[in-house]
Amino acid sequence: MIDNLSSISKILQSINTSFLILFMLVTGCATEKQQAETSLPTSESSLITKPVPSPVPTQTDIFQDAAAKAMSAATISQSAQSQDDWNLVMGIWKEAITLMQSVPKTSSNYALAQKKASEYQQNLAYVTKQSLKSSTPIPVSQTVTASKPIVQQVAVGKKVIARQGGITYPGWANANDPVDYNTTTNYPQMGRWGNETNNGNGTFQIIDLGSTYQLNRVGYNIDWDGGYKNPLTFIVEVSTDNQSWHLVSKIIHPYSESGGSNKIDINVPIKPIAARYVKYWEPSDGNWNGWGTFHQLRAYSIKQN
Repeated sequence: MIDNLSSISKILQSINTSFLILFMLVTGCATEKQQAETSLPTSESSLITKPVPSPVPTQTDIFQDAAAKAMSAATISQSAQSQDDWNLVMGIWKEAITLMQSVPKTSSNYALAQKKASEYQQNLAYVTKQSLKSSTPIPVSQTVTASKPIVQQVAVGKKVIARQGGITYPGWANANDPVDYNTTTNYPQMGRWGNETNNGNGTFQIIDLGSTYQLNRVGYNIDWDGGYKNPLTFIVEVSTDNQSWHLVSKIIHPYSESGGSNKIDINVPIKPIAARYVKYWEPSDGNWNGWGTFHQLRAYSIKQN
């Protein structure tokens, strides 16, 4: 009898232990499910209005940012002419070198980064020489009496005749209101046209200069959400008939968050080209950069006497 009671006791103890384990699994899963459900946003608007924390840069991010800056420097150097142009290029090369040198030894890109940093140093030395050439004073015997060309900003007050990607967001102006989207040419004042950057089919504005000019430089002041750690491609194209377009500038701006957003204010020298229409745009590249703003769009030409 005692043996039978002992066996029954062991069986009950085993059943209790199994039930306890099963109970813990069930309640644990229910708790996890409840936590997951409470962590989900309750509406689409919460995805828009809640700020996304900026992620910490990874080793790969540093390498890619350096490569993007190098590409920008190489692009601008192709049409650099003045001392200011070369100073801009030198500054970008220096930033690219610093980033490449900061790639840690633990990174799989470390060896390549060191090689690239050395190559960038050579490129920097080249543009430095070019900068010195552009700043070398002309001998008195070679000076000319002609006055220095006057560069004018020809997009001032001009109309935006086409656009895509504008947004209306609480606290912002109405992106579909002409008073809003035409502020991008209110130079020297800063405008504000809210847009969804490179989402969907991309964002753009086309400006009609009113007449055909020989452009030698374009510029823009933009920003985009610092919570999205992606580079942003910005393209400028020109046309004389608003149908056939010619690429004059394409720069991949690396992620460089400051104060919650990425900010770019740049003038890009271009090879002189006749144009009446200028298209400034952020093409879709598969990586959304959140909400952004076109503050100012510029185009420059040598004033005709």
